[in-house]
Amino acid sequence: MPTLFDRLIDRARWEWREYRTPSRPAFVQEEIDEALLGHVEWRAAERVLDVGCARGRYMTELARRGVDPIGLDLDSAALQKARREHLAVTLGSGQALPFADGVFETILCHKSMDLFPDPYVAVAEKVTKETPSRRR
Repeated sequence: MPTLFDRLIDRARWEWREYRTPSRPAFVQEEIDEALLGHVEWRAAERVLDVGCARGRYMTELARRGVDPIGLDLDSAALQKARREHLAVTLGSGQALPFADGVFETILCHKSMDLFPDPYVAVAEKVTKETPSRRR
C-alpha cells in the first residue's frame, strides 16, 4: 500500500501535469486507458465489439495487439474518419445491436455508457439481427 508520502508525490505530479497541459485527460483516465490497453490480456483474433467507438482510437490500439475489433457508433462523421483508417465500423446503437448472438467474445463500451438514454437497456441488450460485416 502506498505511503502518505507516495500519495502526496503522486498528487503533486498530477497537479503539475494538469498545470502544464490542462487539455490532456486527467491521470485517472490515463490509468484506465493503460489498464485497458496494457494490462488486459487480449487474445489474438479475439472478436471485440467496440460500442461507442467514435473515430476508432481503441480499435486501432486493439488491432495492434492482434485483436479483431468492429466498431459501432451513432456518429456517422466519426465513423467516416474510422473508415479512412481502414477500421471496420457500423452505424448503430448499443441499445439495439445489429449483430447475431455469440458473434463477439468481448463487448467493449469504454467512455460511452453515460451517453445512453437508458444504460440498463444497453447492458441487457442481446445481439439479434445480422452477422457483422467487414465494412470499411
